Amino acid sequence: MQTVIWLVIAGCLGGIAFLCWRVVQKARERERTQEARFAAFMETRRAGAAAPAPAAPPMPVPAPSGPAPSSSLETQQLLFDSARKAADAGEPQLAAQLYERLLARFPDSVFAAEVRAAAEALKKKRIKA
Repeated sequence: MQTVIWLVIAGCLGGIAFLCWRVVQKARERERTQEARFAAFMETRRAGAAAPAPAAPPMPVPAPSGPAPSSSLETQQLLFDSARKAADAGEPQLAAQLYERLLARFPDSVFAAEVRAAAEALKKKRIKA
């Protein structure tokens, strides 16, 4: 019986030693892979720095004639949600800026009444603080 116990203990120790060896091998392989990837990256950067591409003239950005009708509501919703989350996160200045941007871009927005109410609440909160 005592022999079986010693064999189990020896097997456990052997298993633990094998697992440790395997972890070390994987770490070394990962390090070699990272170094090879970094070396390849540096080679591409050196090759790119040796022969810089000619700078292209800046492309003129066309003035938007207005948002597309399909994305207009999505943009309004995105601005409104972002402002509300900023206010909830304790960033009243950012929230006020987003509310102002929403009202400036979409004065007749679906969210206009809610935005104005939220902006007033932020102003009152800033005055109290």
